[in-house]
Amino acid sequence: MSRPPGLVETPFHHRGIWPSAQAMYDFAAGTPAGRVGSAEEMATIVASLASDDASVVSGYALVADGGYSVA
Repeated sequence: MSRPPGLVETPFHHRGIWPSAQAMYDFAAGTPAGRVGSAEEMATIVASLASDDASVVSGYALVADGGYSVA
């Protein structure tokens, strides 16, 4: 199982990936979620997938990108 990263508010995304922080926020505004995700949100997803509640989930990539990949 994997959790490919989407657009997440981290120092990595502020180190030259985008020409400016505003460019990142403008891009995110165009996704169905309309915003950048947080590291805490991604941690919640990973914790849920690692819990016993997800014991029957296997062979799946949960894409958490605010809907960008399906827009």
